Amino acid sequence: MADSSSVVNIIVDVLVLLNRAKHLGVEVCRLVPESLRHRDFPHREILEKILAELLAVQNSVGLTASEIAHRINYSLSHVKRTLILLHSLGLVCRRGVRVQHGSYAYSYYIDKRQLAQALERLADMLDKVAQYVHEKAEKLREVARLLESHP
Repeated sequence: MADSSSVVNIIVDVLVLLNRAKHLGVEVCRLVPESLRHRDFPHREILEKILAELLAVQNSVGLTASEIAHRINYSLSHVKRTLILLHSLGLVCRRGVRVQHGSYAYSYYIDKRQLAQALERLADMLDKVAQYVHEKAEKLREVARLLESHP
């Protein structure tokens, strides 16, 4: 298996590509979940840091949003929004845990089987976007050939 930093980079690259695909038109937007098309899509740095932290945690307890925010030195609100996105895509799991003074928070962790399934779904989305781009490239070549044959 690839090291965790290359895994994180691949995942983040795909998320960013799918986010940018929203600019390709309505046909492509239908291929990408709403959470990836959102205007306030997180910066790649916070995605990388959160995924790296969660991949580094070897226990099944995971980390709360507060713990992650403290470790990566980001605001709690940014971390929570990013965790919600990652959870909605199935890239991270969460469960309720009891914290100080009897209150509850979510603990986030990565289940490798669930992560693998989420990555398969992302790969399928990326394949569909790539097919759309390939079809547009072929149409562009057709136009170029037509222009060359009729100067």
